[in-house]
Amino acid sequence: MSRHSLFFQRLPFFALALCACAVLLAAFAVRHTVAAAAASDGDAAASAVKPNGRIAYAYQHLYTINPDGTGRTTLFESQTEVRFPVWSPDASKIVFSRRVSPSQSFDLFVVNADGKNLTRLTSTADAATGAGSNYGAAWSPDGSKLAFVSTRSGNSDIWVMSADGSNPVNITPNTPGGDIEPAWSPDGARLAFTSTRAFPNATGDITRAFEIYTMNPDGTNIVRLTSNQLPDGDAAWSPLGNKLAYSRRDINDQTGAQNSEVYTMNADGSGVTNITNHSTADFSPAWSPDGTRIAFVTYRDAGQRSNSEIYFMDADGGFPTRVTNTPDFEDEEHDPDWGTVSPNATPTPSPTVTPTPFPPTPVPIFSITGRVTDAAGNGIPGVHVILITGQNGSRSTLTKADGSYEHFYVADTRVTLSPAKDGYTFNPATLSYVSSGVVAGDKPGTNFTGTPFASASTFSFSAPTYAVNEGSLTATVTVTRGGALGGGALVSYRTVDDPAAVRCDTVGNTAYARCDYATGVDTLYFVTGESEKTLTLSLINDAHVENTETFALELYAPVGATLGAQRTATVHITDNDAPGQANPIDDSRVFVRQQYLDFLSREPDSAGFQAWLGVLDRCSNVNDNPVCDRLTVSASFFLSAEFRLKGYFVYRFYTLAYGRMPLYDEIIPDMKSVSGATAADVFAKRDAFAEAWAARQEFRNLYDAKTNAEFVNTLMDRYGLAQIITPAPPKLDGVAKVTLTRAALINSLNNQTQTRAQVVRAIVESDEVFAAEFNRAFVAMQYFGYLRRDPDPDYNKWLAYLNEHPDDFRTMVRGFMNSVEYRLRFGQP
Repeated sequence: MSRHSLFFQRLPFFALALCACAVLLAAFAVRHTVAAAAASDGDAAASAVKPNGRIAYAYQHLYTINPDGTGRTTLFESQTEVRFPVWSPDASKIVFSRRVSPSQSFDLFVVNADGKNLTRLTSTADAATGAGSNYGAAWSPDGSKLAFVSTRSGNSDIWVMSADGSNPVNITPNTPGGDIEPAWSPDGARLAFTSTRAFPNATGDITRAFEIYTMNPDGTNIVRLTSNQLPDGDAAWSPLGNKLAYSRRDINDQTGAQNSEVYTMNADGSGVTNITNHSTADFSPAWSPDGTRIAFVTYRDAGQRSNSEIYFMDADGGFPTRVTNTPDFEDEEHDPDWGTVSPNATPTPSPTVTPTPFPPTPVPIFSITGRVTDAAGNGIPGVHVILITGQNGSRSTLTKADGSYEHFYVADTRVTLSPAKDGYTFNPATLSYVSSGVVAGDKPGTNFTGTPFASASTFSFSAPTYAVNEGSLTATVTVTRGGALGGGALVSYRTVDDPAAVRCDTVGNTAYARCDYATGVDTLYFVTGESEKTLTLSLINDAHVENTETFALELYAPVGATLGAQRTATVHITDNDAPGQANPIDDSRVFVRQQYLDFLSREPDSAGFQAWLGVLDRCSNVNDNPVCDRLTVSASFFLSAEFRLKGYFVYRFYTLAYGRMPLYDEIIPDMKSVSGATAADVFAKRDAFAEAWAARQEFRNLYDAKTNAEFVNTLMDRYGLAQIITPAPPKLDGVAKVTLTRAALINSLNNQTQTRAQVVRAIVESDEVFAAEFNRAFVAMQYFGYLRRDPDPDYNKWLAYLNEHPDDFRTMVRGFMNSVEYRLRFGQP
């Protein structure tokens, strides 16, 4: 019998042998994409969606592929059957089911989106009966839990466990029949699942007993959605949570002919519609993250090859399009799951237009700890221990009074450390951890010994001037390190911005950060032997006819070296325009790039850039369609997780500490200072920002003379807070939250378990301050982002409008984005 013939007999949700002692065959297609964007106040039109990423699928091995059929990648090759891959909500991981030897049962595994860090989550050996299967997992929308099917108790039940495989709980115990195929709703409030519970004693064709239900994540409040003598299953929630796609096997009772079709229905079970209507089997629906399409498995091209392929179609069933094209007779393509854009750089913004709770952020799970001491073993404080990774950016941390330090990192290809302090040389000068796979695990005892030594190393720009054409979009500048290169060193750089509020069509010889380039601020890290680094500055390719314009760069704050003679440089931007050109901001590519520069302070990553272009390219009216137009896309950058990690994070330090919003020329370099190459880099820079904030002179002038009690009370009084709900110290980028009273914060300072910088950040990160400043920051960022200047008196009018109409952000965004002042930044309005 061919594999196709066998599979057709066990089409999705048909194959379970539900006797209590049986090991499930688990040949069911995973059916859903877990989407975190839920409808706001029931208004689906007001909710936007996530950008589409890659499709994961499986049969013998685990694969991913672009929706256009390009870029097929084998993430995991297996000697045993692999099934049911499901992307995590942030597309950083895939959980899947795999047969294990010698039992040939299924267990759950998770792997990073790049195929690395394979981890087993369940073990059949842990089952109460010593056998059983665990398979068919579904992520909770916040990524913290997994729902899955297990037969470890002798029946197929739905279980829920933490995403790391701990704390498994059976939520459908002691129920007749079998429960399979959990699918988590986008708001996390419900689980859809397939069950035979209404037909516990069914005989004959047991598959006719399968129906679709929903329940709370704790197993309560069970509601039946389908009720017929045809098997239903593979339920997949739409990203808005208002519909379910599912598979149904149609059976002709007279002829016995069978076929599988993809259906949709409303979340309450009404509005059932067959959307495939094809003569061959279609099943395993999986929604695209933007909600416009559905991927599915089909045999419509099988012919003599008898193998299945993956297609996608519009959400109403129109325009079916082939994704996979497998030439091999024996290859089957099954179990599609459509991921969002993977945040393999800093977190890519998701186009969601409704304020959502601050999302969980990744926490580095490994640490490197040690001491930096002199020859007598005395700690050397204030040493910058530089960490440079292969893929996750560079940063430094300072040693404490006893010379101790701690770095957090995520698994990487290489991790290198070099200490740096003026007047010292260190042994070893550099220490690297490398692995044939990845570097992982805690690294205690990473120690260095320092010896007083006059630094003979200098930092300089490689040239006094750099010339670049405006159309190149970026300018590359080299910083050199000369002299002795035997240890670590670092130096910061920044653009010297002219703050004049000029019109961008003003003809002169000065380049302005609001018109011609983007403010640049960062730190360059050097390890032993490194003699140069390059930095990249972003340029704005406007349509104004201009002279050659210039702006300055400077090096500052060196550590482990001194500044050389060429500590400043000038960048010359040559114009490339002719009269009469159209305003480039009307081009979608220019528009999307500008959102990244204005709101996220970085160039777009390729995947995110293409995803946003896709949203606009498929929009019926890019100027006035609330689901997908420019207003929605642009607002989504402010409302994105990444902006909250960066711009909104910085904004709240000013309002909490100083009782005022930041000025434009304050927040722009501060936003840039917490930008990074990767998520881990951003988190490290947030830590460094908080520490540096407490050392700023304006902050010290206000708070140095205050006692710890006065310090805490002043900050808490700013919002009239008796207590706060905030991420649990000391890992303030974690997802666990605690309630801290004023007394608890004061005691943490008195007991020296927290610094003042950490207390400020704990209050800044609190739910209370986050909510209190949200609308004010939203309005302020219209000025900072679109107009690149301080707010004017109309700020209060816009704030009043947003407070009175909290669901209508579009009116405000429209006013700024379509303003003459904004459009004049790029060309004639």
